[in-house]
Amino acid sequence: MKKKLLTSVIILFFSISVFAGGEAKVAYYVGGYWSDWKTEYLYLNVIESAQYRHEISSISEHGRLSHPSEYMWKLSVQSSNGTDGDWVVYNGTFEYYITDEYPDARSLLLAQEWVDPHDHNPLKGQTPCVKKTVNARIKKQSQTRYEKVLKGYSKWGTPKYEQVPYDHVTYNIYFDNVGFAISFDVSWNN
Repeated sequence: MKKKLLTSVIILFFSISVFAGGEAKVAYYVGGYWSDWKTEYLYLNVIESAQYRHEISSISEHGRLSHPSEYMWKLSVQSSNGTDGDWVVYNGTFEYYITDEYPDARSLLLAQEWVDPHDHNPLKGQTPCVKKTVNARIKKQSQTRYEKVLKGYSKWGTPKYEQVPYDHVTYNIYFDNVGFAISFDVSWNN
């Protein structure tokens, strides 16, 4: 029993890969049309799958001053559902928050806003928010790219470079008759 628990803890420990703050592109799908890509600086929490190396099992966004558990939205990838051209299709869930001002996903995406639960404390006179968890269809595209990184200098002072791989991933997430797309780079720890 102890050995099984220890193995589970080790797998979980090695399965987590955090992407703290960085640039990402986002787009919104409402009424049959995608918005233009918009570059934003996001605080993402990316969890690598414990089963499949370099596969993401969940992504969430939280505010700059918020704990990652106080996410504005969270995508959980659950099972593969084949392919659609160059895209891998998954089933999963999408969690987000609504308020009186933004009562549904459509109103959020039209405003290009997410509700931050950290900013909605009824004890402080703020409008309460409610978390919604819905089924999602997820389409993912991934490309391995390489970055030239300085690794040191030769004894003659010539710079030595190494090509370091990273993945550029794009997720199209469809839920509640709307869609949200996010595209970002992720460097794996292993």
